Amino acid sequence: MHYSGQGYNFPIALEGALKWGKRSLTYMPKVIPAEMKHGPIALVDENLPVIFLRPKILTTEKLQQYPEIKARKGQVGSP
Repeated sequence: MHYSGQGYNFPIALEGALKWGKRSLTYMPKVIPAEMKHGPIALVDENLPVIFLRPKILTTEKLQQYPEIKARKGQVGSP
């Protein structure tokens, strides 16, 4: 699973990844959305959920990384 947050949501994404990693005893990558293209996008497939924490005014479909993740059959969630 990838946790990602933009702007003021990034520290919240860091905390969420930390808690999830402690609970599942696994490493949780914490990624700024703009950095997804520089490596982490290669790990995305149908078995890897991606969680974006975003402002309410920004819909999931408007995220720059959304088409790339969907092209790799990734699961995109946004609470």
